[in-house]
Amino acid sequence: MGFRNHAGGLAFALFLVCGCDFSGAPAVPTSTEEAEVKGTVKVRGKLVNNGTIVFHTANIKRATKDVLAKINKDGTFTAKTVVGQCTVLIDCKELGRTQNLQLQEAAEQTVTIEPGTNELNIKIPPH
Repeated sequence: MGFRNHAGGLAFALFLVCGCDFSGAPAVPTSTEEAEVKGTVKVRGKLVNNGTIVFHTANIKRATKDVLAKINKDGTFTAKTVVGQCTVLIDCKELGRTQNLQLQEAAEQTVTIEPGTNELNIKIPPH
């Protein structure tokens, strides 16, 4: 009887060590495949003509460098970043204006980058 209890405990310990996850959480991407991203940035419906956009793609299983893209005078940007979910951070003069300070939180958005060429048109506020 003692062996049976010990064997059950050993099986449970192996289950924990194997890292089996039945939480229903999606798998964390580990790929470093890159894709092109093109798009525009608007604040309150008007194209931004300055600033930067940062793609932050790091996660617990994928240590990658942030990608920084310049926002051009016509409101467009182009970047090459890692496929998968990432956080996009916008920094521009328009968000520093007094009437737009409440939009600072909307300057950080989560997006998913697909393989190939992506079109990403960022609106602040997003609605």
